[in-house]
Amino acid sequence: MIRYLEADLTWTGERFDPGVRIGIDGDGRIASVGREAPLPNTRIERLEGSALLPGFVNVHSHAFQRGLRGRGETFPAGAAGSFWTWREAMYGLVETMTRDRILELSFQAFREMRAAGITTVGEFHYLHHSGPRANFAFDDEIFAAAQSAG
Repeated sequence: MIRYLEADLTWTGERFDPGVRIGIDGDGRIASVGREAPLPNTRIERLEGSALLPGFVNVHSHAFQRGLRGRGETFPAGAAGSFWTWREAMYGLVETMTRDRILELSFQAFREMRAAGITTVGEFHYLHHSGPRANFAFDDEIFAAAQSAG
């Protein structure tokens, strides 16, 4: 079933236009964009006082670093922060990574990105473990977190 949205204005690639309807399929994906009238008795959700824009893209993310929030800015008494103190905190976080922890942190990061309007993420992580899939460590967890966050 297609759900239709119509905001006061919709970004069409060149300008904001009124009267544009967005059809959303059952998976939450855009199925149509246009001015055509949908079938009779189709409900159109009006988004008064709103404008629709495409989602933003984060082309360089390290989702697991969500776990650093508030930790990379804490220094021993009298010490100043630097890239190196941040790096120590980040590698300290890396030492604690488990499959469950990276799933949890990545889900939090992706959910926060989505709430901020980011709909596409280029994820980079450098968590390496020994074993036959070492080059792909945690990929399944990151994909699962992204899918769960939508």
